Amino acid sequence: MALMRVYCGVTTAEMAPWLTVAIVDDAGRLLDMRHISDDPAGYAYLGALLADRSGGVAPVALDRGEHLVA
Repeated sequence: MALMRVYCGVTTAEMAPWLTVAIVDDAGRLLDMRHISDDPAGYAYLGALLADRSGGVAPVALDRGEHLVA
């Protein structure tokens, strides 16, 4: 898989304690969308997913339940 610049958005899912994760490229194309657990294992999985997609640093935006970007 070719490495590219990617961006990640994380928001609370409709089903707690899950988070919805979306990864897009520079053109805004959706590359991946997953539900991850809101615990250390889920964040480890997110890190592995981003490493696989980008091979480096990827900006991440977080959205809390109050709809405030953290």
